[in-house]
Amino acid sequence: MKKNYLLAFIALLLEVQITFAQSIKRPDTDNYIRGVEAIQNNNTEKALEYLNKELEDNPNNGYAWAWIAVAQNYQKEYGRALTAANWAIKIIPKEDKGYRAFAYIVRSEVYTNLDEYEKALADLTSAVMENPDDIGVYEKRANLYYYMGKYDLADKDYQKIISIDPGNVTGYMGIGRNANAEKRYEEAIKQFSYVTKLAPKYSFGYSFRAESFIGLKKYNEAIEDIIHAMDIDYNNKAFYLMQDIANVAMVPLVAKLKIQSTKKSSNDYYWSFCLGLVYEKNKAYKKAITYYTGCQKKNPSSATAFRISNCYSELGNFASALKYIDFAIALDSTNYDNIMVKAKFLYESGNAKAAINELDKYVAHYPEFYGYYLRGWYKDNCRDIDGAIEDYTMSIALEPTYAYAYLGRGDMYILKGNTESAAADYRKVIELDTIPYNNSCAQYAYWGLGKKEKAIEFMNNMIENAPNDAGNYYDAACLYSRMGETEKALKFMKTALEKGFRRFAHIEMDDDLNEIRQLPEFKELILKYKNIFFEIIY
Repeated sequence: MKKNYLLAFIALLLEVQITFAQSIKRPDTDNYIRGVEAIQNNNTEKALEYLNKELEDNPNNGYAWAWIAVAQNYQKEYGRALTAANWAIKIIPKEDKGYRAFAYIVRSEVYTNLDEYEKALADLTSAVMENPDDIGVYEKRANLYYYMGKYDLADKDYQKIISIDPGNVTGYMGIGRNANAEKRYEEAIKQFSYVTKLAPKYSFGYSFRAESFIGLKKYNEAIEDIIHAMDIDYNNKAFYLMQDIANVAMVPLVAKLKIQSTKKSSNDYYWSFCLGLVYEKNKAYKKAITYYTGCQKKNPSSATAFRISNCYSELGNFASALKYIDFAIALDSTNYDNIMVKAKFLYESGNAKAAINELDKYVAHYPEFYGYYLRGWYKDNCRDIDGAIEDYTMSIALEPTYAYAYLGRGDMYILKGNTESAAADYRKVIELDTIPYNNSCAQYAYWGLGKKEKAIEFMNNMIENAPNDAGNYYDAACLYSRMGETEKALKFMKTALEKGFRRFAHIEMDDDLNEIRQLPEFKELILKYKNIFFEIIY
C-alpha cells in the first residue's frame, strides 16, 4: 500500500497536540477509536465505515468529522472532505486548540488540492493562531509559501521556527532552500553549512548544499557533498544530483566514486552501482555493464538487473537484454513494469508476437492506457488490424489526450476503408499534438488529411527543434515514404542511421517504409549500418 505522507504528518502533529490539552474530554467511543486507528493504518475505507457509524450515534462529534475529512481528502473526494472539515471546525470545542488547529490544517490540505492557495494559507494562519508554538504548522505554511514563490513570507515562518527551537534544522534548511530557489547560492551555503554543524549526520544538509555548489559551478565541492550525503543514508536527493552532475563533471565524479568504493567501511556494491549509473548516463554502456555486473554479483537485485538489461538494449544486444530482464523479473515478480520492458525488447529483437503475449500479461494485471497502446501498435505491425483498433480504442478510453493512439487507429481505419473515422482521428491528433518536437506525430495526421505542405512544415520544425535526435530523421523517412517520395525517404533514413538510429527489427516491420523497403539502395544502406553496428557490439 502506498505511503500516505499527509496521514503520517497528521499523526505526528496529533501526538503533540494530545499533550496540549490533557484536561479536555475527547471522544472515546468504540467506533470513533476504531476509525482513527484505521486511518493511521491507511485503511480509509474501513475508517469511513466506523466514523460514519459514529456520526449516526453522535452527529455532533466534530473530531469524527475532522478524521472523515482526512480520509476523504486522501480518496480525492475533495467536495465531501471540504464539507466534513467545515463541520469539524464549526463543532470542535473552542478550548481544544490543538484539535482545532488540526482541523484547519486538514482543510488547508483540501484547498491546496483544489488549487485554492489563498484559502489554504488563511486556514494555516488560523491554525497558527490556535496553536502558536507548534513548529509543524509554521513549516506547513512556509512550504506553501515556497511553492507559491513567496520566499520572503516563507523565510519569516522559518525564522519563527528558529526562534521557537534554535536547535531544530528545519528553519535553516527552509531559508537555504528559498535562497537556492532565488539563486542566492552563497547565502544558501551559509545556511546549509550551519545545518551540518548542528546535525553532522543529517544527510540533507549536504545534499542541499551540493545543489548550491552546482549553482555556482563548484563541481568538486558539490561532488564531496553528494558522496558524503549518500554515504550517510543513501540520500535520494544526492543520488539524483549525482546523475545530473555526471554530464558536466564526469572525471572527478568517477574518481571520487572509485575512491569511495575502496573504503572498507563502505558498501562497495552500492558505489559500483553508482559508477554504473554514471557511465550509463554518459552512454558508456560497456563500462556501465562492468560495474553493474560487479554490483549484481555481490548484491543481486531486480533494479541492477534492469539497468544491465537497459545497457544491453542500448547496445542493440537484445539477447543479453532479455536475459537480464528475465533476471529482474525473477528477483521481483511484482514489478510489472519489467514485463512491459521485456515486451519492448522482444519487439526490438524481431519477435512481435512474443511481445504481444507479454503485454497480455501486463494489461491483465495493470490495465493502463500505454499498455493497450503498445499492444495495439505491435498488433498494427503484425497486420492484426481489428485487434489493433480494439487496443487503440481502449487506450483512448483510458487516456483521451494521447495523440499516438488516435494516429494508430486512424491508420487502421484507412486499411479498412473507413475514411470518415480515420479523418476524425487524424483531426484529433492535430488538435492534441501542437508542439513539433521529438516524439511528435501530427505530421502523419496532416498527410492523412491530404495536407502535404503542413505535414512537411511540421516535420521540418521537428528536426529544427531537435536536430540531433535520430528518431526525427527516421520519422521524416517514414513520412516521405508514405508520400511516395523515395529519394527523400532514403536520404533521411541515411541521416537517421548516421546519427545512431539502430532499431533494425522495427525498420523491417514498419509498414511506413513499404515504399522503399525493396529498393536496392535501401537494402544496401541497412546492411552497411547493421554490419557497423554489430562490429561495435561484438
